[in-house]
Amino acid sequence: MYFAGVAFVALLGLAVSAPSWVLLIAAFCAGFCISGGQKSVIALAAIFYPAPIRSTGLGWALGIGRLGGIGGPLAHQLSAASLFHAAAVPMLPAGILVMLRGIRYKTP
Repeated sequence: MYFAGVAFVALLGLAVSAPSWVLLIAAFCAGFCISGGQKSVIALAAIFYPAPIRSTGLGWALGIGRLGGIGGPLAHQLSAASLFHAAAVPMLPAGILVMLRGIRYKTP
């Protein structure tokens, strides 16, 4: 989900100046991938944290995920295209880390 999200969020930056139907399709696909990726990571976090600290671990995971929402208004001087391209960058390492985590904890 994250790897597809990188492509669609970057495409969203290009679609800002495209016809509205292209922008709407890119926004739908980007939102689908971002939302699916975030929900998947929270589900994975619930599996990886041991039961005694699971609620604390999930709380921290959700809290750290809010940093982008907090920092977003600080980028008010960027163009819309630059903002979407910058937003796509953190999704790539997130996808790589989730993939590596899945390889490491793969169940037979």
